[in-house]
Amino acid sequence: MTLFLIVHVLDSTYSPLDNAKVEATFDGVQLGVSLAGLGAFETPFPGDNNSVVVKVTLDGFFPVEQTLKVVKSQKPTFVFDGDQKVEMRNLDSHSRDGGGFNLEVFVVLLHIRDALGKVNGVNLSGSINLTPGPLKISKVSTPILNADPDIFLNVTTVPVTPGGKLFFVERSTTPRLIAIYVSNEIIETIKKQEEDKSPITLPYHLFFSPNIPVNPPDDPTAFHGDYPFSKDYVLLVSRYLLQPFVSPTGVVTTMGKALVHQLEASAKPAILIFPVGGLHVEMGDLPTKANLHRLLHEVNYWLQRTVGVKYPLIAQPVGHLALSGFSSGIRRIAQTFAATGKDDIFYNTVLKEVYSFDGAFVGPSGKAETADFCNKLTAWFRAGADSRVIRVYTQSADWLKNLKATVGGTPVPAHDGGQELEGSNGTVLLVPTAFWRAFLDFVNPGLEKIIEALVRAQMLKRKEDLKQLPGNITKQYNAIGHQLIPARFFEHAAENRKF
Repeated sequence: MTLFLIVHVLDSTYSPLDNAKVEATFDGVQLGVSLAGLGAFETPFPGDNNSVVVKVTLDGFFPVEQTLKVVKSQKPTFVFDGDQKVEMRNLDSHSRDGGGFNLEVFVVLLHIRDALGKVNGVNLSGSINLTPGPLKISKVSTPILNADPDIFLNVTTVPVTPGGKLFFVERSTTPRLIAIYVSNEIIETIKKQEEDKSPITLPYHLFFSPNIPVNPPDDPTAFHGDYPFSKDYVLLVSRYLLQPFVSPTGVVTTMGKALVHQLEASAKPAILIFPVGGLHVEMGDLPTKANLHRLLHEVNYWLQRTVGVKYPLIAQPVGHLALSGFSSGIRRIAQTFAATGKDDIFYNTVLKEVYSFDGAFVGPSGKAETADFCNKLTAWFRAGADSRVIRVYTQSADWLKNLKATVGGTPVPAHDGGQELEGSNGTVLLVPTAFWRAFLDFVNPGLEKIIEALVRAQMLKRKEDLKQLPGNITKQYNAIGHQLIPARFFEHAAENRKF
């Protein structure tokens, strides 16, 4: 009986990929490398073979290799020799017209692959916290601001122990490391779909952090080592996703954001995607509508295989997305809004909510850039037939000025310059430096003296004029408030997500 090897090469949407290189080695004898035209490669078995190694490569994608065994019978079949590789979607066999059998393998090429081993290699000592442990999270309600001078924020503290799982994937281009936190409810939904054989749509939240700071090598905040698999980049993930803003003793440490815990506190399960940018290269080619959409498709497929789904189904479509940016990370969102088409699937179907956490267009044209981005955001928002959401948490009055008419309603003032605008599909929270200074001094008596002493010592070390001390103290409060905004209000955006 003549057997034929058929290799189907697909992308994560199961569309055929042309011109992939397919190498087939039968019982240790290499047949050679051929191109898979129209997404398929076909060759007869050269003899009475018991196994074949299939290797598939294509520029821009990660290669994949799998050993397959032939089960001889009246209807021959393939079985996996060892673990089924993530990229191996399924096997099939059927008779051919005129005699013989096709033994088929369906290969899904991806721009991402598992990186947990490499991350653990960086963290051999275990000094970096990569396990979502218990924390106490500040949970704000709506309205967020309270005009009572002894309250400031409508907030309660809740204990949170995340039940989900943190994954890491390597990407073929920058950003080359992506952390993915998946709520346990999402994992169970993914597993259940294999039993139900029903399509699923998964909710996503992608968070753009600021640019990696370019600092002198001796600066404590400078990044060292090779990107992305070095300690500073892995620590960045821990700081944003898992660490609290302050230590248990109340002393400010890494100013962590605990985004995972805030997501869990919101009771709105989602897939949280955290791209890790690199020094000088930032977020690379990711901030485009096509590349973001493709990443979601690939994560959707990869997650299904990684949690044990043998034959993943395609989400129809890839589900909805909340896109958020902190500080200069807002520029990455602005990049995706550089060109939007009326018939664009990503903007019309996938992207549903946009959040800015003290987004900052720093530079001489910052005000103009902020206004331009707000105009693009407004155009997208108004084209959504009440299904789109904007939430902005900021120290700058420019955002309130530019988005007041978009969000609607009347800003409600609080003390020390705070204002809150709540519309049916949006929030603009203005919490300027004066607000944070009053709030921090109220909840931390003696903090002002500590900050003054630290700033004074830094200025003396740099031999700066102490006449600038008051202004530098204000800058320090601004910096703390800047970091507090995502650390306190990410949960509010997540909880009020409408999908």
